[in-house]
Amino acid sequence: MIAEVLTRKKSRPFKGLADYLNGKPGRVETNFFINCSFDDPELNLKEIKALQTVARSEADKTYHFVISLREGEKLNNDEIRRVVNMHLKALGFENHQALVTAHNDTANFHIHVGVNKVCPETERTISPYKDFEKLDKTCGKLEKIFGLQQDNRIGQRTNKTKRLYDGRQSFQEWVSDLSPEIMNQVEKARSWSDLHTALAKYNLCIRQRGAGFVISDRDNKLFMKASAVDRKLSKKSLEDLLGSYEKTELRKLPKPDLVYEGIPKGVEKQNLIFTEFKDSEATKKQTRNEKLNILYDQHGKKILLLKDWYTDCKQDLQKDWFMAKRERNMVLNRHRQTMKEKLDQYYRELQTQKSEIIRKTSPVGWKTFVLNEAQKGRGDALYILRNKPKKLVSSEKSFSIIKRSKIIAPGFNKVSGHGELIYTFGKVQLRDAGNKLNFFGDFSDEKGLVEALKLVSTNYDKSLVINGSHLIKRNISDVIHRNKIDLEFMNFKVNQGRGAEKQDRGR
Repeated sequence: MIAEVLTRKKSRPFKGLADYLNGKPGRVETNFFINCSFDDPELNLKEIKALQTVARSEADKTYHFVISLREGEKLNNDEIRRVVNMHLKALGFENHQALVTAHNDTANFHIHVGVNKVCPETERTISPYKDFEKLDKTCGKLEKIFGLQQDNRIGQRTNKTKRLYDGRQSFQEWVSDLSPEIMNQVEKARSWSDLHTALAKYNLCIRQRGAGFVISDRDNKLFMKASAVDRKLSKKSLEDLLGSYEKTELRKLPKPDLVYEGIPKGVEKQNLIFTEFKDSEATKKQTRNEKLNILYDQHGKKILLLKDWYTDCKQDLQKDWFMAKRERNMVLNRHRQTMKEKLDQYYRELQTQKSEIIRKTSPVGWKTFVLNEAQKGRGDALYILRNKPKKLVSSEKSFSIIKRSKIIAPGFNKVSGHGELIYTFGKVQLRDAGNKLNFFGDFSDEKGLVEALKLVSTNYDKSLVINGSHLIKRNISDVIHRNKIDLEFMNFKVNQGRGAEKQDRGR
């Protein structure tokens, strides 16, 4: 379970959010209001609008977050209410009006929650502090309560572990994988010097931090608790063995044989895409530094020119013997105010230009980089995405067909995180997973279903094997027969008899 806060650059009325969440009834599993006075949704929206109008704050008065479950997991109405109430309590919104809408239009069942940030008691607009951490902790508790699969927690994204949620191997995972080899070297150490030398082979060092020791990378700010690697690396164990901790000069240590590079799992270091990714990140970093240095130089020159201007004005006033002292001070104050306003303007311009440079040169991360390359139709990028572990989910509202063709059919809308080419036809969605075509959505939309099946007929094999319920097989076969689509399912015929139906049902 993961909770994410959704923000907008421009605020919109609560009713606008409600219209968006409930605009497509086909995808709404359930929806209800919390802490509202009426059973009629329209009256509840008017009540929320009235309270938001009373608040004096000009800040956005609507808070929107979404709770997403893993594929195949789902909650009933009572569980949804309990999950939402626990999140609202964690955020301090337990008495606030809220709209809850659960959607089932994606592979992940998810719950949207729109909250009125205006407190009904004080009529003040409340913005929760450290809301991401509070939502994350609540998700962790709910996973245990409902027996859900555990997702990666944002609380692990600290300097201790430096988990890379973009698909690369984290520093902690890398050290843990090497722990047997590292401990083999550590157990041979008879002094702190020996221990530092042994760790230097992996570009690591051991340091004091707080009341214990950490294992850290020598070149980057990456570290983890030493005892998490092995209990023999705890402070007590090491000092009992080697005596009090002794520092070492890193520059005197030997060069490492192995260095942490954050290589994604299942990807070779020499992989073309990974090489392009590293080059892209290095180029962005270099470009950012160059542009920022130029910006800082320009800013410094503007400040010096402004100060020189003020100094010249001040000296000219002092030389003017015919100007009264009071008038001279008034003019000088005006110049001082002008300089102050200019300084504020220069600082705002600096911050704006700096933010723009950082935005344009921000690293995209491995996962996004591969997704972007896959969006261009690169087969090697799709191969990497499709080899990620994925739980297969079966549903009565979906079916799949096995295909043999390995081509990439044009016209896909986007690429999923697992390398699925996603095609959308009305209310029907077709996902090409490489060796299988998955169909999702509302199959009563026959026009969209026909377009999807025609794409299969045009670009893939004519003879296919369908996986799904007997009812789905019959309905799809009827659609193919009525619309004369050049497709044939090997494990189902349009005109099967009752005996064949029983046989097919048994399969």
